[in-house]
Parts: sequence; structure tokens; C-alpha cells
Amino acid sequence: MKSLKKVVNLETGEIYDDVKVLTKSDIERCKKIFEAKELYEIKGHSIKAKYKENGSFVWLLYNAGKVLDLGISPNNLTKLIFISTFMDYDNRLMLKETKIMTKEIMFLILGVSKRTFDSFWNAITDARLVIAKETGELFLNADVFQRGSTQTEDADRIRLYRKSIRSLYSRATVGEHKLLSYLFQAIPFVNTQYNMLCHNPTEKDLDLVKPMHMVDYCEIIGYSPENYRRLKTLLKKLTLKKKVVFSFVDNAKGLFCYVNPNVYYAGNDWERVEILGEFCK
Repeated sequence: MKSLKKVVNLETGEIYDDVKVLTKSDIERCKKIFEAKELYEIKGHSIKAKYKENGSFVWLLYNAGKVLDLGISPNNLTKLIFISTFMDYDNRLMLKETKIMTKEIMFLILGVSKRTFDSFWNAITDARLVIAKETGELFLNADVFQRGSTQTEDADRIRLYRKSIRSLYSRATVGEHKLLSYLFQAIPFVNTQYNMLCHNPTEKDLDLVKPMHMVDYCEIIGYSPENYRRLKTLLKKLTLKKKVVFSFVDNAKGLFCYVNPNVYYAGNDWERVEILGEFCK
């Protein structure tokens, strides 16, 4: 601030003492602040529109570029991700706003056999992914799942859209739970801005993103690399609202993969994923 002066309001005649007079650099700095605020609000409207389309979401916390290892099998990972969509803002599982999800209710909504459920229950409780209270209430581990503003700063996070994931789960057979797990196991290797499988998932410059070939991804998830095209065929069967969940680019450099951001997306700039035009087909 350059100085303090008396200023007269020409409309009212009021005199203001000790008014701060801005320098040119102050004005430029304020201008940048207002422009940033305006851009943030524009993006906010875009994000809200996507929330309206896909429903609310749950945060999944993970470490980018590292295998998503929660101590459970791929089949159980699919069931856990589905169950997480019933979590409230206190990490409590709720069937409805006023009805808690008990162990018995969880068994019913998963739609699996008693033997499969018992195995799943033992796995998620042993891994402390779900904590059962004496009241019958069930809580998800806040180090893995959160809603609202996240409190964990040293982890990456991605939005799991509740409607989308429930839709995918409800149309899958129990035998397809492992196939769905490939979608969720891909999360740490999906670029946070462009939703493509890559070797540097936090890179924001599209020109510097290093796409991951499906052969490499097969090795990560324990699928036979020699059969990567068979996996591609299976993944292409997954659809959401008549749009594919996995989109592939096959060129001279290899076979690369994009994931539909209406299932999960970590970024805030939807314009960056406009390149995923395959999902409009």
C-alpha cells in the first residue's frame, strides 16, 4: 500500500479518512485473484453438473503408481467398493438415511451365497476395512474411504461415483466380480487428469504422460500378459448407460486404455477428459 488519504464520496458528500490507496502492483495482484476466483466458480458449476449426472461420491484414498493392496482378494475388492457407496459422512454404512446397514442387511444386498459372504466378511473385518460395533453399526476404515472433505493429506484420492458403481455391480454376475475388480485395480495407474492407464499417473502435462500398454497392466494385476487381447475383449463388455467403461486405442505403439470418468475420476477439470470421446458412442 502506497499511502493513506482522505477521500470524498461525490454522490453523498461523505469524507472518509485514512483510505488505503492501491499501487499498480496491488491492482494487478487483485486482478489475478479475482480471475482465479471466477475460473474456480466456472469449474465448480461444471463439476456440480457432473455430480448431478453421476450422483454423489465416496473418496477412495490410495497411493498413485502403487498396487492397490487392501489385503483382500480381487473378488472381495469389488464387493467392498460396492459396499462403500452406502457410507455416510461419518463412515457409517447406511441402507437409507435413517436405517443402518447391519451385517445381515449387507449379506442381502450383496446378493451372494452364504459361504461367499462369510468369506468376504472375515476378509474385510480381519483387514480392519470394516469395523463392527456392539450396536450393530458398521463403519468403513477412514484411512481408505472418506466422504466430504478428506482429512488425509499424504494420500492420493479419487471420486467413486455411487450411482455408477451400483449400476455396474447390480448388472454383474458373481462370476464377473473379478472382472470388475480389474476396473478398480486400475485406479492407482489411471492419470488423475486424463483417466488413461499410464506410468506417471500424477503428470498434468498431456505431452509428458507415458501411456501404459495393456501388457504392462496385465503383469500388475496378475493376468497372463500373453492374453492381454482377451482381457481387452472382456473389459469392452462393461458398459455404463450404454457407454463403454474401458476405451482402447490400438496403434503402432501398442494397445492403450482409457477409463470412463463417469465411474471414477480424481481431477477437477472435466474439459481435460473431453478427449475421451469414445464414451459418447
